[in-house]
Amino acid sequence: MRIKVEKLGKSFDGKVILDNINLEIQEKRVSCFIGPNGAGKTTLLKILNLLEKPSGGNIYYDNKDYAEIDRLSLQRRMVLLAQEAVMFNTSVFNNVAYGLKARKRKGAKKKVKRVLEMVRLSGMETRSALSLSGGESQRVALARALVFDPEVVFLDEPTHNLDPISK
Repeated sequence: MRIKVEKLGKSFDGKVILDNINLEIQEKRVSCFIGPNGAGKTTLLKILNLLEKPSGGNIYYDNKDYAEIDRLSLQRRMVLLAQEAVMFNTSVFNNVAYGLKARKRKGAKKKVKRVLEMVRLSGMETRSALSLSGGESQRVALARALVFDPEVVFLDEPTHNLDPISK
């Protein structure tokens, strides 16, 4: 999915967080936002993932204005992996499969096993997610995001809890 941002702005309580942001994210490419803490990177990701509304500007997804697109169908094509991994009080498998069960997707077991292999957590399906290290939790959260085969994956500080070898 191609994403284009023009003159994007965001303010909270009169404080400008993002001002006149212009960018283009090409399809099937990796793009990175780099900047100091508090620069608005997380806010920008939330806006792009339709979790926050901009104060001004335009966003286009595949050349269509976001204001004219069905938000739910667009959100289902994207996923945002937050800085801090949140685990449910259940197994690793159930954490990854959670969204698939809610959406009644077929082939959940096969999809979960596939993404757990991708993030190098095969064999940990029955382990309690609450017993995982920070890095393992981050990889479970990544698997939970990838299990939907999204077109766009927004990663906010994706290596936050990972050891140097896993990065």
